[in-house]
Amino acid sequence: MILYSIIYLLIIIIYYFLAKYYKLYDKPNSRSSHKFNTLNGGGILFPIAFILPFFIELEYYKYINLIIGMTLISIISFVDDIKPISNFKRVSLHSIAVILLLTHLDILSINILYFIISFILITGILNAYNFMDGINGLNGTYSLVTLSSLLFINKSYNIVPEILIISLIISLIIFLFLNFRNNAIMFSGDIGSISIGYILSFIILILIVKDHNIKWILLLGIYGLDSVGTIVLRIIRKENIFKAHRTHFYQYLTDYKKINHLLVTSIYCIVQLSFNYILIFKTDYMIIVSYFSLILLYAITRIKLEGYNKLFIKYN
Repeated sequence: MILYSIIYLLIIIIYYFLAKYYKLYDKPNSRSSHKFNTLNGGGILFPIAFILPFFIELEYYKYINLIIGMTLISIISFVDDIKPISNFKRVSLHSIAVILLLTHLDILSINILYFIISFILITGILNAYNFMDGINGLNGTYSLVTLSSLLFINKSYNIVPEILIISLIISLIIFLFLNFRNNAIMFSGDIGSISIGYILSFIILILIVKDHNIKWILLLGIYGLDSVGTIVLRIIRKENIFKAHRTHFYQYLTDYKKINHLLVTSIYCIVQLSFNYILIFKTDYMIIVSYFSLILLYAITRIKLEGYNKLFIKYN
């Protein structure tokens, strides 16, 4: 662990100075939650933290498809951070990366329907992670909560080599030192949000297959709730769901209610961590009741705070 910590510290320090030199800034615009130019692309640490253990401690040649997919989706996301690319290119390369992940897991051997559902599910997770990467600390801390839960679950289910999860946790802690701040020093960028979404999809999908239980997708339940809930509301308002926006609940809390970014981040992560406890230790009945209670609480809270007109007619 010390070796990985030193390597990732050196990488983020080197990247920090390179990003400053090449002026890799996320400049604020009408949809931004920040007011000043902020270094972008710090999430480059995550794919490195995922791939490196394969070459140091594991038999990398057994994971070639996965490594290629991770590399492909990271490169295209990093390029997109620097200079936006067309939706067609982005979606095409993301799809190839997802297919490589599913090929590595040999999902097609189960049946074609399982393959299609898995493809849609992973694509949804990638988009959700990108949607939710809008305030300081949220994606990094939420991922830390999810990976810490997976580290515990891994002891019982042996999902992946433990060093993979530990390596990622180390990279997240180092990144959050720069990001979990009122004025972030660095953002993760698309390379961070997309790559960590890809990684979590891989680990959770293995867990679902091993345990034959779809419940584990709820390790990302709070992100799913806000992402799907917001899409449904945008459809009701007859908005273009592919157009960029700032109508997620967490964005309402920070933009309209002026609640501190780190407080909103903490609320989302504490709720997910609390639900993870139920997910791991309680019965399926209790899990279903708890999640539907969260859905109800989410809906009531949004209607109460944002109002009927804003949610269902026109968001302004």
